[in-house]
Amino acid sequence: MKKSTRENILIGLFVAILAAFVVWFFQILREYESRLTKLETRFDLCVDCSQRTQIIGKYPYTTYKSVDVAPDGEVLLEAEIDLLSEQFRWKCASITEIVRGNERADLADVISKYRDSAELQNALGIVCVGTASSEGNTKGEESRAKDRVETLFSLVKSNLKSQKKLPIYGLNFGKYDAITNSECSDATLEQRRIVLIKIIERSAKLTDDKLEESLKRVLLEKASNPAYIFPIDIRNYTMFKSGQDMLLYGRDISK
Repeated sequence: MKKSTRENILIGLFVAILAAFVVWFFQILREYESRLTKLETRFDLCVDCSQRTQIIGKYPYTTYKSVDVAPDGEVLLEAEIDLLSEQFRWKCASITEIVRGNERADLADVISKYRDSAELQNALGIVCVGTASSEGNTKGEESRAKDRVETLFSLVKSNLKSQKKLPIYGLNFGKYDAITNSECSDATLEQRRIVLIKIIERSAKLTDDKLEESLKRVLLEKASNPAYIFPIDIRNYTMFKSGQDMLLYGRDISK
């Protein structure tokens, strides 16, 4: 009798554990399907829809759309990442000069072409990204990348002709983590890209202290999926790899 009772208890426990597992599995499945539905709705069911090559003024650039979605399907952050093409890059060792090929470029002119009715139509904020290439020591180049964020802050604040009161944030990538013994050259141009991120949608749950992690997930998702052909990989930069705080303070460009 006692043996039968023990067996019944063990069978009951097994059934209860199995039932709990089934419930948990289907909950995870529902959350995954909900997240997938959100992503498909945003990107019209195709990877290529997540990027668009456009012209601003006379300057070509590519916008990469991306979203950070919570497990329950809520969109935490929707962003548009603008990458200027035609070799717009930071000049070697400079924190203020931007070049286009072999000539100095006027990024202020590019930023002044952003319009509320077009490029900024749904923008809620702008994130300026600072990058530094692999030459030099890590601490110095991380500081240089931060100074480049400051330059972008200033350029956006002074030249963005918007009626909106858009906050500006900075994201410091730091130094491109690669060993090089050469002087700064065109070989590392791709590591010194000009990047601006427009915040298009932001959940009320995504407070400033959580914004950095959401931005990282957006950039990581783009870089880790080869289908996107996204040309800048946050995983290759020292601030991300070392786990340091990358998000700089926000500013209101209306002030």
